[in-house]
Amino acid sequence: MQVQSHQQHDQSSGPRIRGTFQGLMTIKQTQGWRQLFAGLSLNYIKVVPSVAIGFTAYDTMKNLLKIPPREKKTTGHGPA
Repeated sequence: MQVQSHQQHDQSSGPRIRGTFQGLMTIKQTQGWRQLFAGLSLNYIKVVPSVAIGFTAYDTMKNLLKIPPREKKTTGHGPA
């Protein structure tokens, strides 16, 4: 069984968008800058803690497994 959307798919009702840049500009012109970035702050609330936990877990595991930090490789170019 397939659930159908309540929206009618009329191709002549809206502008035909042919690329990312044109899509962004269409949203900016019709709905404004605020709507263009509407979900960004909520995404940051989700992503920032996730990245912080990931870095902390990685660093903790390296310390527990006693993995030494990488040494910088010298290329022999430039001042020593």
